[in-house]
Amino acid sequence: MKQKVVFAVLHKELKDALRDRRTLYTTFLVPLLLPALILLPMRLTNYKEKAIQEKPSKIAILYPERFPQLARRLASSGQFLIVEVEKIEWA
Repeated sequence: MKQKVVFAVLHKELKDALRDRRTLYTTFLVPLLLPALILLPMRLTNYKEKAIQEKPSKIAILYPERFPQLARRLASSGQFLIVEVEKIEWA
């Protein structure tokens, strides 16, 4: 007899829960959307980071004739874009 009462209460509670829209949203919709809301900014950040890493960094060299090997080595690496400046304020 107790089992009948338990199933009757369970049936009533499930019926009440399924009737309430807010409960349905928090039970089913939020767990489906939450991973997307967490992963989307992470993917956008990774995309921006890769785009930044692929562009060469600009390096200003004052008096490049003093350091020709350094300028050549940095330019040949492909990771840096050498910008020659005449005044340190322009760097």
